[in-house]
Amino acid sequence: MRAVWILLLIASTAHAQRGDWPSFMALGEERVAAGEWLRARNAFDRARRLDSSQPSTYFELGRADAKLGRCEAALHELKRFRRDAPDDPRMPEAAALLEFCRQVDDRRIGRNNLVGGVVTALIGVPLLIGGAILASRPEQQCNGSEDDPCLKLNLPVGLVLAVPGAIMTAAGLSLAISGGFKIRESRVSIAPSISANGGGLRVGVSF
Repeated sequence: MRAVWILLLIASTAHAQRGDWPSFMALGEERVAAGEWLRARNAFDRARRLDSSQPSTYFELGRADAKLGRCEAALHELKRFRRDAPDDPRMPEAAALLEFCRQVDDRRIGRNNLVGGVVTALIGVPLLIGGAILASRPEQQCNGSEDDPCLKLNLPVGLVLAVPGAIMTAAGLSLAISGGFKIRESRVSIAPSISANGGGLRVGVSF
């Protein structure tokens, strides 16, 4: 009998918590109307924790995260909304937000590739040059006779340095160039115009 009462108590508590979902959604919408996107996001997140089955929660979370510049989280939430509510009338706005965040994410990846490629190339170039000099003109590094072990070592050591250096230089330059193109392609973007009363589209040019 005691176990039955415990189960009833758990069920009633869960029901009461689910009943709070509309309250937190309404609170989040009030924060959106006031332009308080971070506090709105916190309210929507609390609603999600109370009832994770509501598609509207993921739309509101995605919209708030996009406004806050958290595009990685926004992409996840808006994809969940699109999956759970494909016929929702807010789908055009969700699609615009998804496109906007994809382009923001592309620029982030492009910047990372550009920086990573430049760093890799800067490490590879000295190895390539130093190894090539060591392998091609070993006599300048050795003062002994032709049988000096130094001469015999310089060629393989030079190649060991030059070959990885050449690979790192080529890979770094390729990565940096691809990153630069990705950033350039994202300069003209379709960006969402987000407000408390709805959304729209605008074309923005980023430099």
